Amino acid sequence: DTTVIDREPGTFYAPVQKLFYFRTPFATQLNTGRMFLFQDAKYRLHLQVNGKNITSTTPVTNDFTIDAVDLDTNSTASRVNLRNSFNTGYGEYEFNWKSRSDCKRFVVGFRFRYDEITGTDTIPRTFEQTLGTRVANDPPALEQMSVFLNGESFFSGLASACKSNPNWGSVDKRIFRGLDFLVTVANDDFHTYLSLTEPVSGIIEDRPAYSNVDGAIGIWGSRFTKNVVGKRLNGNTLQELVEGQYTGDLQFCSALDPGGSFSCN
Repeated sequence: DTTVIDREPGTFYAPVQKLFYFRTPFATQLNTGRMFLFQDAKYRLHLQVNGKNITSTTPVTNDFTIDAVDLDTNSTASRVNLRNSFNTGYGEYEFNWKSRSDCKRFVVGFRFRYDEITGTDTIPRTFEQTLGTRVANDPPALEQMSVFLNGESFFSGLASACKSNPNWGSVDKRIFRGLDFLVTVANDDFHTYLSLTEPVSGIIEDRPAYSNVDGAIGIWGSRFTKNVVGKRLNGNTLQELVEGQYTGDLQFCSALDPGGSFSCN
């Protein structure tokens, strides 16, 4: 067991909660070197609490495939473009992936990483937003899915985040360190639970309680997280970051393009 502190109030107990975890030799080693549960198996929960048997079974959410261009962080052709094809206004970047078996609900966001330099002080910062939720229609199939990152929303949001600090104007330099795409997927049971606990937006206010645990109330499900770390901006987008209407007064430069027009060197 382990103890988690500083949990926000919600469905489960806060601020302190005891969690149980286990290590298993039945794991799959991916190219990253990290170990995961065996993804083609189902995992069965069996608890005995006060003499009562509690059981549940769930599949493990599988790894899924992010399209090659979106996964690539090196080539020039794979750079993120948030300007339109004529460079006369803002555009959108499309992030694509394919679902897999036991992959039902995908939540995709981004993380823009940069350093703020003030005198001799360096403070790492991030600007994060959720891009959207997508639900697979037929999880066993390879279903093409996507979300869009809007250029103008990105730059205006980044400017607002930077200027939320009352001392934003005293920063000497902001160094762009990379743009990451963050994808988390839940299996079918977890998706059902999340759907039934979302805020009510229609005329039906009462929703049934959902549990897939026999002998108790709870959720036995799985989720999987996969990130693309270190995407670069293409030339037009980098110019917009450094000189554009929203972020041109924020002293941005890039650490990922040494010797370039907008490099920090």
